[in-house]
Formats: sequence, structure tokens, C-alpha cells
Amino acid sequence: MTTSSPRPLAEIGFMPWLRIGDPVQLGPVLFFDYPADDLPVTLSTVDRDRLDRVKRAYLTWPEQDEVRSIVVATIDSSFSLRPLTDDERTLVRRAGYALAFSSLAFGYHNPVLPCSSDNFLLYHQMLDGSGGIAVQSGRKLTGFGDGVKMKFVCPPWTPTSLVPTRPDNDFVTSLGLLISRDDAAELRRLWLALESFFYALTDNEMYKGLWRLVHLNIALEALLDFANRREFVARIGKWVDPYSRGAETVSLFNGPGQYTLAQQWASDFYNVRNALVHGHIDTPADTLLFWRGVRPHAEIAVRVFRMCVREILATYVRGPASYGGQPVRIGDIDFDDWILDNDDPDVVERRPGG
Repeated sequence: MTTSSPRPLAEIGFMPWLRIGDPVQLGPVLFFDYPADDLPVTLSTVDRDRLDRVKRAYLTWPEQDEVRSIVVATIDSSFSLRPLTDDERTLVRRAGYALAFSSLAFGYHNPVLPCSSDNFLLYHQMLDGSGGIAVQSGRKLTGFGDGVKMKFVCPPWTPTSLVPTRPDNDFVTSLGLLISRDDAAELRRLWLALESFFYALTDNEMYKGLWRLVHLNIALEALLDFANRREFVARIGKWVDPYSRGAETVSLFNGPGQYTLAQQWASDFYNVRNALVHGHIDTPADTLLFWRGVRPHAEIAVRVFRMCVREILATYVRGPASYGGQPVRIGDIDFDDWILDNDDPDVVERRPGG
């Protein structure tokens, strides 16, 4: 006789390779470190035991010590570990991509406190009251008979830091207000773009640096909805205008015209993407990776992407009153100087032959 598996009594959505310090609220989804001195939710003794049991299964690299904490994602602060519906799980995943973007937008290329999308891998673990566990990751559900014996070691390429990762509060606020909305095509593209951005910024050692450029281009294409190079250049001109206004006379299409540095980069970046996708790679890799031999294309693309996201979000959510309702642009307002700064220590270090 066949018996059905017991229904889960609890479900834990969590990120084992991340610490965020202060709790982060993205719409109905709350992320918090566990354990912590001041938890933002009330947990029963049973739920604490469940979280402790999960945490013990995840180990650091290379020490293989138990992780210091995990980040828990909950959609119901009154019953934090209850099983989720499929729609709720989808919303938690979307919030995970939003949290990752809000951190990676400034943190991926941070030379002091770097993070990658590998830190934000989200797992769903089901507990049914037995000694076993089941882990849901992507489309794969894996069950183990004895959960106590199972150990998962952090991938060696995942960045580690003693200091918690800090997401950008302005992005968190705006994305949190919009996270449940699918009523506009532009917003549906935004969520797809954040997901593509996530996959572009992994440090997995099997990942090719050149193909990161393709994934970043996919993220920009999803966000800006362009069909060709001319449309891409025009969209960048529209959304990046507050940051890049130094125009030059160049021939990007039919004859000379006035284009900003951001638009000139966009034209070149589109051509790099085409060269990679269609196999027309006849130039040295360094030429493809760097724009004008100064900044890496990937670093520029990350910055351009976050500027576009900021401006698109501002059409739905007003910025702070202290900024007259405008978005907080101060972190990127130096774009034109930054993109061509040959003397920046980061540029000198990353430049081919540097």
C-alpha cells in the first residue's frame, strides 16, 4: 500500500550565505537575520528549534564552521514559518531579486565590501515534523531521510565579509511599494530585468566574463524594451539624461550627430553584445571587456542599469520631499567624469596590463 508524504508543517524561505544587519521590508515580505538580538517577529520555541536545525546544516568555506546566521524571508510576521501558497512563494522570490538588486547595484563592484548574486541564493525548506528535511531550490525538490546528517558548504567563490551587506534604502522603498504590481507592461519588464541582472552578477568560477556582458544586455533590453541599436541609444539618452549631459559630435548612424557619453557607450555595448551572440569575436578579449581602455563594460552596464531603474521607479514613486520629490541621484551624478577617469585607482588596477 502506498501512503502519501505528510504535508509540511512549516516552510522556511532563507538565504544561508548572507547577513543584512537591520531587517528589510519589501512590500509584504520581511527579511531578517536569524539569530539576532532583536528579532522583528515573534517566534515560538518550536519555530526557533526549526530555524536552529536549518542553520546547523549550512557551513562556511573553507573552515566548514556553522554559518553565523541566515537571512529568513517571511510573508506573515504572525506565523513566520507557515507553508506558503505558490503565489506567495513567487512574491518572496521577487522580493529576493529586489533585495539582491538593491545591494548589488552598489555592492558588486565595491572593492572593500563586495557581494555577488551568490550571496542572495534563496532556498525554501519544508519541515514535516519527522527527522527528515526537503529543500526546494528552483524546480528541484530534494528530500533527505535524516536531516541531522546533511551538511551544505558555501561555494568557494561566494564573497564573505564580517560586515553585513547593506541594501540601498531608496531602491528598497520604491521596489517595496511596487512589488505586488503587474498591471503595467513597464513594471512586468522591471521584474524580468531584475531577475536577469541577478544572473549576470554571479561569481561562479564556470561563468565567463564575456557572457556577463550578454546577460547585462538582456537585463537592459528587458528594462528598456528596445529592438535595435538605434532604439537602445535613444532609450539611454532619455533615462540617463540627468547623469550624462556632456555631448560630443560623432557618427553612430547615418552621419554625425550630438550624443552623450552614455549614448556612445550604449552603441558600443550593443555592438559587443552582437559580436558575442553571433560569434563575431575577431578582436582581443580586453577590447571587448573595456570601453575606451578605461572602464570595464560590465561596471558601466551595472551603473547605467541602476540609473535607469532609479528613473523608471521615479515615474511611479515620488522621491523624498527634501529633494522636491525627485529621486536621489547624488551617487551617480558624476557619471561623465567617472566613465573616463584614467587616474581612478580602480581603473589603473583593472586596466589591461595594469
